[in-house]
Amino acid sequence: MPPIIIAFFLFYFLSADISFASNATVDVSATVQRINQCKFNTNDSTLDLGILDPESPFDRTITTSLIFKCAGSDDLAVFSISSDFEGFSGGRKMRNSSIEAYIPYNLSLNKASGAVERNMDQFLTISINVKGADYGQVYSGSYSDVVYISIIP
Repeated sequence: MPPIIIAFFLFYFLSADISFASNATVDVSATVQRINQCKFNTNDSTLDLGILDPESPFDRTITTSLIFKCAGSDDLAVFSISSDFEGFSGGRKMRNSSIEAYIPYNLSLNKASGAVERNMDQFLTISINVKGADYGQVYSGSYSDVVYISIIP
């Protein structure tokens, strides 16, 4: 067994004299949070297409506006508007109140993001479009849908 002990001592003394360089990394990050807040002055709006006549179907577009204001520390506040209609496969649909029937429609916003002056009323125009071909063959009845819109910050 003496050769193993000698090898251990030899390795210990050799490695003590050799210095190795070692590197480390430090990730640096920060979050900047503005004290801006945007909120809607009008919380509810209705888009009523009126009576759709399947005997005489034609495309119909109507609009409404929501008012919002951004307050805070910056002269210009950057905002972003999102809604639950984004990412719907097949688009939005109004549902019949009594049976399983739908009328598809397109919904658009005039300004989904941007920069606005502090404490100035801003108008978000919301438009919906229903194609006559999409309601020409549907069941009679009342159709409706609800869209939720959010604004950040």
